[in-house]
Amino acid sequence: MTISSPSTIPNWEIKRLLEYYLADPGFLEKMRAEPLQAAESCGVNFDPLLVQRLWDRESAAREDNPSEASYRQYINSKLDLRERIRREGEPLDPTYRSWRARQINRLPWELGPHKSESIIHAPFAVELCKGCSVGCWFCGIAAEKLREHFVYTPENSELWKGCLTALKDLMGKGAAKWGFCYWATDPLDNPDYEKFCVDFHDILGMFPQTTTALAHKDPARTRALLKLSQSKDCPLNRFSILTLGLFRKIFAEFSAEELSEVECLAQNKESQLNKAQAGKVRDKLKKQAEKAGEDFVDNPNGGTIACVSGFLLNMVERTLRLVTPCLPSDKWPLGYKVLEEGTFEDGPGLRQLLGGMVERRMARDVSDLPFVKLESFIHHEELEDGFQIASAFRRIRKTDSEQAEYLKLLGRALVEGTHPPAVLALNLAYQTGVPAPRTMATLQAFFEKGLLVEEMAS
Repeated sequence: MTISSPSTIPNWEIKRLLEYYLADPGFLEKMRAEPLQAAESCGVNFDPLLVQRLWDRESAAREDNPSEASYRQYINSKLDLRERIRREGEPLDPTYRSWRARQINRLPWELGPHKSESIIHAPFAVELCKGCSVGCWFCGIAAEKLREHFVYTPENSELWKGCLTALKDLMGKGAAKWGFCYWATDPLDNPDYEKFCVDFHDILGMFPQTTTALAHKDPARTRALLKLSQSKDCPLNRFSILTLGLFRKIFAEFSAEELSEVECLAQNKESQLNKAQAGKVRDKLKKQAEKAGEDFVDNPNGGTIACVSGFLLNMVERTLRLVTPCLPSDKWPLGYKVLEEGTFEDGPGLRQLLGGMVERRMARDVSDLPFVKLESFIHHEELEDGFQIASAFRRIRKTDSEQAEYLKLLGRALVEGTHPPAVLALNLAYQTGVPAPRTMATLQAFFEKGLLVEEMAS
């Protein structure tokens, strides 16, 4: 029976309709012309005109009805979850905590407010395979082909639990619980994925969120995973759906209510969702530019799919990398920086490596830096009474007619990037009479915003 009252439409029914609308560019006209048939084709049982304001900008409706208002509240709860992860993902270790805060402050300058708001800065991610079987053409981190699984043997189980405990001890349980178990991998490639997730829950107190492009491959396994994760209070899972055919297959297999807490991401070529211009997409765009005889320039609005400011572990190779999101570039084509890499053999070895990376790569304050230099995405402009620094999205002007020479010298030094902070402050004090603490305070402010290159002395 088709629902005819706007106050009785479940949120998951509206969610399914809008997910299909995002996936299929022709679906809007279908809803306008034959709304009931369009709804039936994607497996929902209400008249789309009841929530027309949610999908039709040309709608004549003037006010939200109860179902529209309820759905907006439902979506806001998802956005609140993103902010909760970012807030609760703050590590226990004070040096790591302040480093992560700088990465969060940096990204609105580098990627813009819209892109940066979507990045949760998770504390860690773990690959339970080497490579991925899916081979998405748009993969933002250019995953290689699947080569090997990390199998849940007694030995590997002990290693896994030791690694989780080491991560918890560095970050605190409240932050570490927001890690997850995939990266350049699909979690369902690993036949023992669920066992690793149960250990994750037992040690860190959270069943990790799953994002998979293989939900259709074994529906019984997918359904069991969703049931298990929900029983352990996992707040969200995601299906990446690569074609309209798979959209139809998944919607036929799973009811709207079953997928009420699953984001169905339309990754098909017709989708309205934009792909990050990193990894394979960046490679494709670069080749197109070269073929046309044009210079390739990374788009400041291109974004990244990287969402970890912390550590990447691969359990097959037993490797650890310290990473943070960034604008894709020739140096960092996958949209994240790798600040250090290392290997470990067991839990104690990982614990030592984690602590060493924090000590070696995370400054406590600006005085720890071997030199002060503006990040590459920051542009400097000298002004008559000082200087301005700006990215594509934000800017700061430092001007003072009485201290113009001092400010110009400071701006030039930040571009040159050859001076240790204390030495620069003393040099400017000698040249201009401006007290060194004032310069150090300015440098510290730029440092905390994430605008200075953070390379520690080796």
